[in-house]
Amino acid sequence: MIQTAIDGVNKVNPFGNIKAPQLNIPSLDALQNVTLPTDFQDALTKLNASLPSVSVLKNAVNDL
Repeated sequence: MIQTAIDGVNKVNPFGNIKAPQLNIPSLDALQNVTLPTDFQDALTKLNASLPSVSVLKNAVNDL
């Protein structure tokens, strides 16, 4: 995706070609044992339950 964008820029760039950066993506294996505290998970679940759905928001906007 980045290379496609760079290629597009290079087609119109009068100053020479730009090279795409090389990104080193680290391993995420160390995150396999990460857990969230139960009270944090419960708070997120409670927050999620209190948020309106997209259809509720759409109906509210349409009713304006």
